[in-house]
Amino acid sequence: MVQLISYSVLFLYLTQTFWAYQIPKPRGRIYKKGFAIRIRHESGISKIAFSGSLNKDIRSNETDDFIGPASQCSKKQFWIYINYDAAIEWGDFLIFRISVIKNGKIYFAKFATVASSPYFGPILRLEPKIFERGDTSEYIVPRPSITVYRNGIEASIPDAGGMQYFYFCINFYVTSLSRRKTYSGIVRRRDKNGLWKFRVSGIKPSENGTIFYSMLVVRNNNIYIKTDGSASIPIKITSAQPPSTPRNNLADPNDHLSSLIEFVNSF
Repeated sequence: MVQLISYSVLFLYLTQTFWAYQIPKPRGRIYKKGFAIRIRHESGISKIAFSGSLNKDIRSNETDDFIGPASQCSKKQFWIYINYDAAIEWGDFLIFRISVIKNGKIYFAKFATVASSPYFGPILRLEPKIFERGDTSEYIVPRPSITVYRNGIEASIPDAGGMQYFYFCINFYVTSLSRRKTYSGIVRRRDKNGLWKFRVSGIKPSENGTIFYSMLVVRNNNIYIKTDGSASIPIKITSAQPPSTPRNNLADPNDHLSSLIEFVNSF
């Protein structure tokens, strides 16, 4: 009988662990003034709150730049937090926390993303331990080494020990277009040479232009950000091209109302 109870308790524990709720990655949209963050609804969710800051980590002793409840859509398929006043510029990093009450329990998740108008870049889920202060030693995000290929761009920084993520966003004119293009991505591990490399291929940068870049590094559970980087083209042009990397297909920004409707209906 005792053995049966033990197996029952173990089964219940494993079941609860396996089916534990994880807050899904949200999606975001940027406007000329303001932004919106949307998260999928699931049964049992009664409230969702948002808090976040631009270009700084969220600390318990710091004031958030944005905070407020998310509203449930009329179709009850998702929740959305909208800020109509924020002035977000290209390359700004939004570090934010989502709090969810589901079946009477509170869940938290922390994310990071970059402003690459009109949408945010890839959403990076930050581990719970990043809530805690890690190594307090000083670290300055280094200037990246940027190589301009005939058909792409590669940016890299050296490993500094304790690095967990390298988030890179780049903006420049493309030869075949009359406007600037933005590409961003998350590097989750260093290469065999000890470099954290971001690559984008299938594009041809305009010569004698300027590359603007923004970077976020997670190291020893701390977040370090550099948003004002720039470099002239060509830095180094080679006839080779970087390994194939998925491109970020960004839509052109529309007016606030129509883009919000598009954002809501795209769920």
